[in-house]
Amino acid sequence: MTELEFKFELTAPVQAWLRAAAVRADEDGTRGERGTRERLRRGGRRRLASAYYDTRDGELAAAGMTLRVRRAGGRWWQAVKAQQADPFERFEWERPIRSARPQRDALPPPDTPIGAQVHRCFERLAIAFRTDFTRTTWQLDSPGGLRLELARDVGAIDADGANEPVCELEIEHLAGPRQAFLRWVSEWIADAQPVMRIASKSERGWRLARGIAAAEPVARAAVTPAADTPASEASAQALRECLMHALANVEPVLSGTDPEGPHQLRVALRRFRAALRLFALRRQPQWRALDAGARALAAAAAELREIDVLQHELLPALRESHCDEPHSAAALAALERALSAAADLARRALRAQLRSPRLAAFAVSALLAIDTLAAPGNGPPQVRAERFAGFAAARLRELLRRLRRRARNARSTREWHRTRIAVKNLRYSLQFGRGALPQQPVTGAADALARWQQALGRLQDAAVAHAVAERALSRAGVEPAAAARALALVARRCQRKAPDGSRPRALAADCLRA
Repeated sequence: MTELEFKFELTAPVQAWLRAAAVRADEDGTRGERGTRERLRRGGRRRLASAYYDTRDGELAAAGMTLRVRRAGGRWWQAVKAQQADPFERFEWERPIRSARPQRDALPPPDTPIGAQVHRCFERLAIAFRTDFTRTTWQLDSPGGLRLELARDVGAIDADGANEPVCELEIEHLAGPRQAFLRWVSEWIADAQPVMRIASKSERGWRLARGIAAAEPVARAAVTPAADTPASEASAQALRECLMHALANVEPVLSGTDPEGPHQLRVALRRFRAALRLFALRRQPQWRALDAGARALAAAAAELREIDVLQHELLPALRESHCDEPHSAAALAALERALSAAADLARRALRAQLRSPRLAAFAVSALLAIDTLAAPGNGPPQVRAERFAGFAAARLRELLRRLRRRARNARSTREWHRTRIAVKNLRYSLQFGRGALPQQPVTGAADALARWQQALGRLQDAAVAHAVAERALSRAGVEPAAAARALALVARRCQRKAPDGSRPRALAADCLRA
């Protein structure tokens, strides 16, 4: 079976909501603030002690799988779980067993992909880490057959003496329509204002066992729906993949400092917005709200990304070029300290966004909207019946006309920046269309757009790098002469990197012809 559940931190607002829910359950078991009758029942309180097994080199973890043996209700239970396409859904195969040791006859069948993997390494399994927590549960029944479980877990993960606390709320779908469950969780998020937790206990436990402090950033290619896919289904595929790409990079940003994390998060959110434009979805209020949510999260990632580029790409080149000039070296050392402080501030700001109710609201609302879009007969009229190939070709022509207008009217640096955004949107849209359109012209157009985007990017990078450096130096209170010298070095380097800056119109003509 497949389980669908969301995890949230036990913040003060969530605990207050749970206390109020417990009171309602004790009184009459009803909830009526949304105009519906919902039956909330206490499920109980019990201690759950579990051991997670894997091979010494982590074969199951590498395959996105876990094998868990848990003591619950006086019995032993063995569960095999496998990650699905998104972090909220997992395959689950659970069976009672006779003792604390894993049993082969309780594994999934060996002639299935998941069963084959765990059977293959069964004899080499050993305990990787343990969890021990107290779970308090409530069950909620809502009109329309929806049933879900709320589980409050408080305890710890232990990996050979290394510990990490467990303090979270799980909301699991037990029965009823999936969309009804997503709608309930979306409305609950508006009530309880929770902080979403992306990483599961098993993911956190495996990192703890391996001594890995930070999750690895995740790069993904854009999804390419087939030519005969209905346009509504193609739009759901593209948007879901963009959302999963973004969510896969939340934990790397929260737990580490690798510049690739914010970069991949920003790429995913930009693709999400480009898909909204390609499929002409922003005319509808729910999609406009999701576009605004993606834009806000991307803006927070952009600030850190811009500092990272200056700090890790431009600054090392400047130090190498001016290492024999004492005044320049001193100015660049001051710039490095200022950028490090600015990066810390920007990283804290981005993490605050990702650890706020905004991420939870965006993720669940997007899942609900995408599910609705993918359902047969749903979606706006412009994408409801048409096949993706014809729809994509027509929309790409519209986006190309828009780009031509932008390039024709561009006069200032700001207008060329807006042109660059249009180039990027068309390029992302072409990536989605690769599987549905003739390969040769798509490849040629994508190559031309990449060259154009890179050249216009050099112009933008020069302006952004100078502004980022100036803000960082000002915040750090760097002595004016050193700050002025550092800014002059940044400006000079950026000008050398932008040879096409004096002829953006000629460049636009060349690329548009291609």
